[in-house]
Amino acid sequence: MTSASTLRRLTLLRHAQAEPVRAGASDRERQLDRRGHSEAADAAQRLADTTPLPDLLLVSPAVRTRQTADCVMRHLALARLALRLDESLYLAEPEVLLDALGLCPDAAQHILVVGHNPGLSALGRQLALAVAPSDLPTGGLLTIRVAAERWADISRAPVHDARYDCPTRLD
Repeated sequence: MTSASTLRRLTLLRHAQAEPVRAGASDRERQLDRRGHSEAADAAQRLADTTPLPDLLLVSPAVRTRQTADCVMRHLALARLALRLDESLYLAEPEVLLDALGLCPDAAQHILVVGHNPGLSALGRQLALAVAPSDLPTGGLLTIRVAAERWADISRAPVHDARYDCPTRLD
């Protein structure tokens, strides 16, 4: 039997809707559009009911992921110290995401990863196939509770429950 102290919560949040790539600009510079700002606020509201709240945000350095994470942090009044930008998360594959999670402090009980598809969706399917959508939409959340002593063990840990939360379309 797993003790409550070993249950960890991982939430995957695909960044909110971003503007299209502009001529001369890079994909990394894309900002949230009007719908994206609404989606980010909606995701934060849906996360507000999660216990415990995230104590660490692992975020891709792209502008749209940082803006999504900033919105969540503002709405949930999370400390700025909880944010960790990780260069490797930009358009990361599941293995890279798992490696980044494995480097997180084991004291963290709930990690929120703000990232990109297709890697985020693929990781969700790898960890919680029965619940994860094939394509996590912008602003979509997948929360998974796993029994793992360390974050490095998450891919081999038994899943206790998983919940997919689709954004409310506001456009």
